[in-house]
Amino acid sequence: MICEGFAFEKPAIATNIPAIKNVIRDGYNGILIDVDDPQALAREIIRLADNPQLRRELGRNGKKWLATLPTWDDIAEDIYRVYLDLWTEVKKNWRK
Repeated sequence: MICEGFAFEKPAIATNIPAIKNVIRDGYNGILIDVDDPQALAREIIRLADNPQLRRELGRNGKKWLATLPTWDDIAEDIYRVYLDLWTEVKKNWRK
């Protein structure tokens, strides 16, 4: 859901766990809080609600970060090239 929000330039607030830290850079495209800290969550929600400039900045940066990721078309093209290379090698060595 984080990436979907980034696509619409929405900032994210999430827990500071390894998988999430691969997506959110604290203060760049979102806000990371400690696990089991509801006060921090409430504080950061209020901070974003009160600061439209911060919301816009984090949201824009999230969309910029998202644009650096490969698309499904990129991934499909990479897989196609692997299979094509493999098939070329198989055909070359078929009758040896």
